Amino acid sequence: MKQFTVEVKPITPIHIGTGQQIGLLEYKVVRTGDEASTEYFRFLTDRIVAEMQDCQRNQLSEEIESKDLKRIIRYVAEAATREQAQYRLPASPTFAAEYFAKMGSHENQLNVDEMYRDTRTFRPVIPGSSLKGALRTAVVNRLGQNKEMPDGPVKYYENNLLHYDDARNDPFRAVRVTDCLFDEGTHELVGQVFNLKKDFAKMAIFQEQLLGELSDGNATGRCELSIDTDLQQVRQTVTYRGRTWRPLPVEISVDGIVDACNAFYKKNLNNEYDKFYRTSYHQDLKTVAEALNGFAATIDGNRKECLIRLGRYSHVENVTVEKHRRPHGKYGTSRTISEKRYPMGWVRLKFSGINQA
Repeated sequence: MKQFTVEVKPITPIHIGTGQQIGLLEYKVVRTGDEASTEYFRFLTDRIVAEMQDCQRNQLSEEIESKDLKRIIRYVAEAATREQAQYRLPASPTFAAEYFAKMGSHENQLNVDEMYRDTRTFRPVIPGSSLKGALRTAVVNRLGQNKEMPDGPVKYYENNLLHYDDARNDPFRAVRVTDCLFDEGTHELVGQVFNLKKDFAKMAIFQEQLLGELSDGNATGRCELSIDTDLQQVRQTVTYRGRTWRPLPVEISVDGIVDACNAFYKKNLNNEYDKFYRTSYHQDLKTVAEALNGFAATIDGNRKECLIRLGRYSHVENVTVEKHRRPHGKYGTSRTISEKRYPMGWVRLKFSGINQA
């Protein structure tokens, strides 16, 4: 067994969502110190109610009987204290402005997309499955460079490249990636995303985001990647209780993963820059995109570093094999940008601490 420690360092904002949204009865935004500084408090309504005094609980009952959602939301938010927050994050100016302008409107729910978190500490987490999926896409893309699309359903293309017909013989069965827990004090933000085509289109989407090196943050997480070398070295077919395991047909290595990721994601980043940012008249976005290109150029495979893209808004070219997209060669026609300046989801991985178990 080969085991590696992987440092996961966001370069631009990342959102890895749970699929759940946080509503106005579960958070509030408050001004802290001056008008320009605002903070997002995430709380559990059940706890707020349970810790109310009897007079407060009676008043809440009256608010509920009024059937006026605005009054109920306002009362619960006012009752919630800083100490009752599960966690607190800075709120971006765009999000805070929307909150204070529209929190009393029934038409705008102001929901916030929730980030994966550790259930005990509430620190942000990137699931190991998300990391492994990004690595797998790059490796499959590398294997497909000199291959023609075989006959038959497209869904079997990956099986053909990796030479397996059953999950028990999938070469990535030998690879395990743990969940990535981020350091305490990791920089986060609740921000708004915008759609960029020719110009920015407003999107009523707000998210908890990890902040990277180019987005005024310094989030750093760590996980473990292990490769079962014993499983890779099996050379005989084994049958047990009617189930058959064949030797894994393709050997996966960290060096191969690093090379594949840098070839795949650096090319995609360069193409995205040429298509969307090089001639952009949005100077803040262009400046960040140029810095992102420069940062990516410093990522060195010889130091076991690689570039990947994670999370929502990774866009079609980063989650599909480049020569066999459907339709052929498809690129998205727009980008999703955080706070009108940050392309989302770019991450540097660094592998170290090889242990042979």
